[in-house]
Amino acid sequence: MKHSPSIFPIMALALCTGHAQAEGMRLDAGLLNVSIGVIDLTPDDGVEASFSYQSAYNRYDLEVYSNINNLRQEVIYEPVGAAAVDYRMTAGATKLGAFGDATFGGVGVEGQVQHNIGASGYGSLRAAKGYTITLAAHSALTISGNAFVVTRYFNGVDNFQTAYGIASVRLYPEGTFTGPEYDLIAYGAESYLRENFSLYYANTSDQALTLTADFVVGAGSTIIAASVPEPATWAMLGIGLLAVASAARRRA
Repeated sequence: MKHSPSIFPIMALALCTGHAQAEGMRLDAGLLNVSIGVIDLTPDDGVEASFSYQSAYNRYDLEVYSNINNLRQEVIYEPVGAAAVDYRMTAGATKLGAFGDATFGGVGVEGQVQHNIGASGYGSLRAAKGYTITLAAHSALTISGNAFVVTRYFNGVDNFQTAYGIASVRLYPEGTFTGPEYDLIAYGAESYLRENFSLYYANTSDQALTLTADFVVGAGSTIIAASVPEPATWAMLGIGLLAVASAARRRA
């Protein structure tokens, strides 16, 4: 038994004007074409392998800060259910967007962060979905799909602006945070990452098992006035992004 959702639309920015723009960073990250399926671990026992799932939480967070006019703008959306969503924010020439597909696991972010928001200014985008899954006894769950992260300069290279991006999937039993996981992470500008991912979890017990599946994507860009931050700094930002999904799941 397999559930294959429709293809999550390829997200491409259409953020342009008829006038020359300042330098900046374009950001894209997403989880696409996500499928969930089941394998029968004991095909001869006469009991069919099965699973079911329901939406546990959704969270979309867009934020911009500019120290030129001390502007900080943030919007957080936490819709209920599995309907498709499309949220956008505009702060001057900086434009951010976060998306959720109506199908299983599809989330994405896209945006452009202009350099003219000033030193220490930043833009960040986050999107997260979580599900509660019931997996029958002697059944193995499979989750697969495509992940991508893109960070790139536009209107010229700017050595004082950097970026990060992440696409992450977690699958673990209820009450724990231990299980198969997948991460695609980009540090710095000019990253073009695209991969297929696949997770597998086997319930070999005689009882049904409750699992949690988290799908998290995010990206951000910061204007810096000195050296580019070390990769470890961006790693900490990525960890914080994953914590957003965990916190949202606990509130659900």
